[in-house]
Amino acid sequence: MSLEKQTRCPLCNSATKSLWPEKKVKKCLTCGLLFRHPASSREELEVLYQTSWNDPTNQIDETGATDSYLGQIYIKELAKSLGKSDLKGLQILDYGAGRGAMLKALLDAGAEVYGIDPFGFEFLRSNGYKVFHSINELPDGIQFDGIVSLDVIEHLDYPWDDYRKLKEFLYENGWLYISTPNATGINARFYRTKWREIANRGHLFFFSPTTLERTLEKSGYKNIKRLQWFINYRRGFITSVFHWVFQFLKIDGELRYLAYR
Repeated sequence: MSLEKQTRCPLCNSATKSLWPEKKVKKCLTCGLLFRHPASSREELEVLYQTSWNDPTNQIDETGATDSYLGQIYIKELAKSLGKSDLKGLQILDYGAGRGAMLKALLDAGAEVYGIDPFGFEFLRSNGYKVFHSINELPDGIQFDGIVSLDVIEHLDYPWDDYRKLKEFLYENGWLYISTPNATGINARFYRTKWREIANRGHLFFFSPTTLERTLEKSGYKNIKRLQWFINYRRGFITSVFHWVFQFLKIDGELRYLAYR
């Protein structure tokens, strides 16, 4: 069944209730997953993404909000989370590579990098990156030490299917780093239907720690761990202090997880 027609929970197949009818958001009564219903059709979403890629630097909600500054910080924190001093020599796939900030940061860190992005493909290829349109285009026999996927999972129709396929391209002890907006964060709790992530029509799911962990388990991953990173977003001293506190309390705007094959 297509997601736009899904009435029961797509994750656990339980009954749901309408949480925010005006925003077309349902909540699972069992696992708590929030999902858009009815969702936009895949055709409607493709128009949204293709239009955004006509002006990628000014449509970053759809083309990728990570910039070079954040990319470098994420690489440093990821290496520490993996117990490494750097990522030099690793073969890494960026799933949902956007405008290429993480691709560049990974390359600068000495990794061998490939990317997948169905709509940013031409943009990335023109900038010299090794990219594919989809998982199905990955060459037979290619294997990765790790996969990064930043703010992608919320855009996918059935994300557990995508990440299960990706798992098969990891080495035996390979890892997945994934991030997504935090549906239990302070902004989501305070703004509710006015939360900026709800306003994004491309967001089909809104994950809590529990539902993201369950999604990764359904995708076949193990040793799933939530990461606590302290990121300076360079938005002024007072705002940075608040961000640090929210990150310390784990109610900041981003969920970050590391999971293994």
